[in-house]
Amino acid sequence: MREIVLTRGQIALVDDEDFDRLNKVRWQARWNPCIKSFYAARSFRKNGNFKTEIMHRIVMGAPKGVLVDHRNSGDTLNNQKSNLRFATHIENARNGKLRRNNILRLKGVRKNSNSSTYQVRICVKGRSLHIGCFHDPEMAARAYDEAAVKHFGEFAHLNFPLEVVNG
Repeated sequence: MREIVLTRGQIALVDDEDFDRLNKVRWQARWNPCIKSFYAARSFRKNGNFKTEIMHRIVMGAPKGVLVDHRNSGDTLNNQKSNLRFATHIENARNGKLRRNNILRLKGVRKNSNSSTYQVRICVKGRSLHIGCFHDPEMAARAYDEAAVKHFGEFAHLNFPLEVVNG
């Protein structure tokens, strides 16, 4: 693993075999307000027009229209091949971070306002599925994780990612 220095005091991680090719040009740290994270990009002029290249797309050789997803959605500057994969729009969204207004900080879990239970829901193919209600928020989060692995597989963004979920 090698580091490429970006602007704004940021650093991108790349594989050793990609370092020389990528480090020949100057890369910038670009803030993406939608995902609240930096990514590595560069702008250049080609045929009189400005073009932008995104480092993780260059690393993967992604053709136009194909998304590149960071397995660890929390580290969008880790552009090592082991952290990147091709994805559809839906798969990429499944691996997204928590929303900023999520008070419990648990994906798929919300507190019922009329009781002391925690409701678990998951959206699959555009339909909201009710997983269940739990008295303990951690148990609710574990139920979400199990459903997410079942429905989303490797693209599931889990509340407890280091734990093995039985499927």
